[in-house]
Amino acid sequence: MDIKNCKRCGKVFGYTGNLLCPECVQKEEEEFILVKDYIYDHPKCSAYEVSEVTGVSVRSIISFLKQDRLESVEGLSGLLICEKCGVPVKSGRYCPKCIAELKKETKRLLNTSGENVARAEEMGNAGKNARIYVNEGKYNNNNNNNNTK
Repeated sequence: MDIKNCKRCGKVFGYTGNLLCPECVQKEEEEFILVKDYIYDHPKCSAYEVSEVTGVSVRSIISFLKQDRLESVEGLSGLLICEKCGVPVKSGRYCPKCIAELKKETKRLLNTSGENVARAEEMGNAGKNARIYVNEGKYNNNNNNNNTK
């Protein structure tokens, strides 16, 4: 297990894939619930109003939006922009157009076109009956050769 410092509080903890220690993960979840509940009751609020009332930083609120845990509504619009093209987005890091482009490019880079997938499936089906074995004769001959040297 890797040991890291918590991104939020700096405490050393056993890294399990999250950059926050368990205590900060719990605190972040509690903050998220506060923000979500306030926005639910006050749908036209600004991020600054939410921050002031809940005590949760604007930075954390924006982080929730970027994580797609919240979606921007009237009062929160304009806080996020697509990291690729710069157009305003409601949540996440990219606009739908850029997400589609990124998916297309990823698929191209992974070379998973329909033709290659079909070819891989054919190879997989052909290999179902293939067996592997240890060539004991060759293995024993190499051992015997090593013993005679």
